[in-house]
Amino acid sequence: MALYSEKVMDHFRNPRNLGVLEDANAIGEVGNAKCGDIMKMYLKIEDDVVQDVKFETFGCGSAIASSSMATELIKGKPLSEVKELTNQAVAEALDGLPAHKLHCSVLAEEAIKAALEDYESRREAAQPEAAPEISIQYRPEEKRVVALDGEKPVGECTYRETEGFWVVEHTRVQPDYGGRGIARQLVDEVLAQAKAQRKKIEAQCTYAYKVLQEEDPQILVGTEPNACRI
Repeated sequence: MALYSEKVMDHFRNPRNLGVLEDANAIGEVGNAKCGDIMKMYLKIEDDVVQDVKFETFGCGSAIASSSMATELIKGKPLSEVKELTNQAVAEALDGLPAHKLHCSVLAEEAIKAALEDYESRREAAQPEAAPEISIQYRPEEKRVVALDGEKPVGECTYRETEGFWVVEHTRVQPDYGGRGIARQLVDEVLAQAKAQRKKIEAQCTYAYKVLQEEDPQILVGTEPNACRI
């Protein structure tokens, strides 16, 4: 009885998808210290489908045959199926491997899984950082409106009360938090609160003055200031 099946010999002598895939966006490399086999899988994944795949293997005939068959089993398949590929499936597709060579099919499974992990890592690295979720909080007892990143204050618009109107003193936002985008939300909240309490506003902050001029010039008293911190 032959030690290796015809399929093993065929994939060893005529390996499918052998070589380097230059435009691969997923690469996995694994090795077995005991036998010295090394496998490297190159996958090109688009729309969650393995559109193309190639491999390089340094090792015995069973390692080469396992790599070749594994690439055939995942080529053109959705990632949901590729993730389920097992070494048993690779060995069965080759009509079996000798017991002492089953580790070659294990290496093929591990190389594919390593490539999928590489793909996920690349996708995560390419994702833009999520913008912080900023909440705006009115604190009448402190005479200010605060911008919060979680519980961390990152900006404020302060005012003081005089008879009949509020005096907006300054608008400040930490540099790492987008500057005027948040500053505008702060001034808008001051405007909303002043309207609710039927107060006029004197803006000692140039930025606040300009925002209020755009939003509701009728609420302003006084003239444009010449200083502001944002």
